[in-house]
Amino acid sequence: MRAEQAGLDSVWTSDHFLPWRHRGGHAPFALAWLAAVIEIKLSYDRDPAAALENCRFWAPLSLTPEQKHSVDSAEEMERLADALPIEQVARRWIVASDPDEAVAQIKPYLDAGLTHLVFHGPGHDQQRFLTQFTADILPRLRTLTSETP
Repeated sequence: MRAEQAGLDSVWTSDHFLPWRHRGGHAPFALAWLAAVIEIKLSYDRDPAAALENCRFWAPLSLTPEQKHSVDSAEEMERLADALPIEQVARRWIVASDPDEAVAQIKPYLDAGLTHLVFHGPGHDQQRFLTQFTADILPRLRTLTSETP
């Protein structure tokens, strides 16, 4: 699904930071010009069980530093991650099946002054995520941002 078909008005990448790397830390961009961007890990699905289970693929992110310290293979990392309870895995995400609940958990980022929110949906069915996100959450977020002075 194309971003504009989903109702999204822009796609952001971090390429504008590359001049810093190539010029030893100096770039022609003023910091004030750069947007305040954050990636938000959002597992949203109208089916609560799917919203929770969609986080499973990213379980390795939920391993504690102590659990990862002695890991020396991808297979061991996968084994440890698969053994985690889904509740531990889901703590790294906003997990919601109710759009108002999702927006309530996203709102603090807007209140903190972040101007561009990048959403990472964890499930394999990205079209389903985008369809539900753009129908249920995006209109509510746009209402919030239009109310902000």
